[in-house]
Amino acid sequence: EVSGLLQEVLPIVRADAERHGILFEVALEKEAVTILADKILLERVVLNLVTNALDSLKSVHRPSTTSTLRITSSLGSGAHQRPFWALQVVDNGAGIPEDMLRLIAEPLQTRKINGIGMGLALANLILRQWQGYLTARNLPIEEGGGACVEIRVPIAG
Repeated sequence: EVSGLLQEVLPIVRADAERHGILFEVALEKEAVTILADKILLERVVLNLVTNALDSLKSVHRPSTTSTLRITSSLGSGAHQRPFWALQVVDNGAGIPEDMLRLIAEPLQTRKINGIGMGLALANLILRQWQGYLTARNLPIEEGGGACVEIRVPIAG
């Protein structure tokens, strides 16, 4: 059940965001949702996504704009797809360099000074074990700029 997992992880994230003056917004799906996934691994995936967003926000200084990290979850389904649970991590940081967007889930791809480029590759591999996946895109300036990383995992049942 994913809401319980998020309620355990998000206070850690909120504390880190507040320490750095980052506005932290959360809008979670109210309906109870169960997915077939390992709780510890899903926690790690979520923490990795959020840590990446926080790192991006910490590295950008924009005095006229409040640094914001937004986490939302929702339910959805496609035309030929099982119903899924989605989690979006959105920040208004620097965004992801265009050449890195194509390689976002490939191992050993990073621009971080202290990174090795395994976080999102591992997250994607874990999600694929559950028939899920990860996507990333940059947001246009009209939407505040930054990046949106989304994971989707099929709902159990």
